[in-house]
Amino acid sequence: MKPLPQSQKTVLEILGTGREMTHKEIAEKVDYSPRTVRYALKKLREKKLLIKKMNLQDMR
Repeated sequence: MKPLPQSQKTVLEILGTGREMTHKEIAEKVDYSPRTVRYALKKLREKKLLIKKMNLQDMR
């Protein structure tokens, strides 16, 4: 497997704390743009390094 880009490593590290977070919370914590965080999350899901959970409080 290829090494992960820095944005994906950082997002994975933040999520490694075990706490569920929204992409907005992640973006605020790591000071990345929301678009960068969404893209990193998408790529990590494609690599099956994390799973997506629905936010039941925000059912738009």
